[in-house]
Amino acid sequence: MEFKGFKVYLLGGKECFEIKDHVSSEACRINLKRTYTFPDTLLSFLYLDMNPWRQKIDDAFSALQKLRLEKDESDLNVVWELLSGLSKEHIYFECFRLNWYEWIRQAKEQQYMGARYIPIRKMCQLKANVHRTQQQLLQLFHDVLSDESGDDSISRKLRRYEESGCMLERFEFTPLTLRYEAVGNDDYTEVLYAQSMNDVIEYEVRQCLARGIKMRRCKNCGRYFSVV
Repeated sequence: MEFKGFKVYLLGGKECFEIKDHVSSEACRINLKRTYTFPDTLLSFLYLDMNPWRQKIDDAFSALQKLRLEKDESDLNVVWELLSGLSKEHIYFECFRLNWYEWIRQAKEQQYMGARYIPIRKMCQLKANVHRTQQQLLQLFHDVLSDESGDDSISRKLRRYEESGCMLERFEFTPLTLRYEAVGNDDYTEVLYAQSMNDVIEYEVRQCLARGIKMRRCKNCGRYFSVV
């Protein structure tokens, strides 16, 4: 069944996020709606520091191991506390949080039998995965979107980017299913119902490429910012 808890779309230069907590119910109401100037969330994710979350991620991983092996729910609050904190740190983690609510719900229905319903590796590898994605995005910005990348078209720069370097070092583009639907009152636009946090990140990157968003490094701090 398609996961419909996390919805993102662009409208009028803004990136809009709609989150539903009870994803198993088609009739559920929107619990959270946030709007940001595009592409602010991608840029803030690019420099997100995960080091302060290391211990809490380790504790959550231990709690999930205990749940899977002993069917003991007593430490699940550690997991929910981490997911709640991360989702407040950055909007992308709302999708990760909802994924985990759904995985735990499915696991509980199966009496926590087998590892299939509790993908604990996704928790223990979270910090490393975020860091790897950040490095891939930095390289993509440098080679394709940065004003340092030359005057060729984005298509030509993207082709060079995909043909050079190690595949593991490149940002990977995967199939995304977009819907064209009404949002707000009378506006129609393409909408992504993200199945994972990676979907959200890729959607944002695609929108940057499609709109020819230019990135420039700050001479003082060295961080990228978008050129409007």
